[in-house]
Amino acid sequence: MEIQLNEEQQKIYNLVLNSKKSGITKANLAKNAGLNTKEVEKIIKTLENRDKIKSVRPNGRTTGVKLWIDFNQTLDSSLPTNVFRTAEQGVDDDLIERIKQKLIYFMQQQFDGRASLDEIRRVYKAQQSEHYDEMDFDRIINLLQYDSILIEEENSFFKLNPFRQQKFQFYLSYLPCQTCPVFNQCKPGNTISPEKCIFEW
Repeated sequence: MEIQLNEEQQKIYNLVLNSKKSGITKANLAKNAGLNTKEVEKIIKTLENRDKIKSVRPNGRTTGVKLWIDFNQTLDSSLPTNVFRTAEQGVDDDLIERIKQKLIYFMQQQFDGRASLDEIRRVYKAQQSEHYDEMDFDRIINLLQYDSILIEEENSFFKLNPFRQQKFQFYLSYLPCQTCPVFNQCKPGNTISPEKCIFEW
């Protein structure tokens, strides 16, 4: 006899079912169910153990956004594969932060904290060897500049900002706008607007 799901488990399961072949992120499950991340993680584990849902990544990626779909469902192969963000799937903040920290560590090992763009690119490629994309690399560099961690110099060289070496509580790039694929269409009162933002703040 199958064990019945409790109210919160059923709520999460229904959200996964409703996502159909598109899947849904943990962040969106928490937001739509009105639960915190820890509660959702526990429910996800229970549903996975009961073969109700499973985790997948778009187009066979081994990094990037993780989605949950019905156990017997197949993920839509036409889903975008941006390693950081898609309009429906949310942002993989953990992946972005890991890559940023690895690049910062590399810069710290360089003389005077300086390195060329090509040298930084080689380090990024080594980390993202399976799914390297020049646009993703540009996004990371932009984020590090937005946060005033990297300063661009002449001849495509960058250096660490000496005044930004301490650990910060908040970076500008933590705002979802910085990596949003529809940022240019987002205006107050529009169909796409800050009031209707589906990403976590």
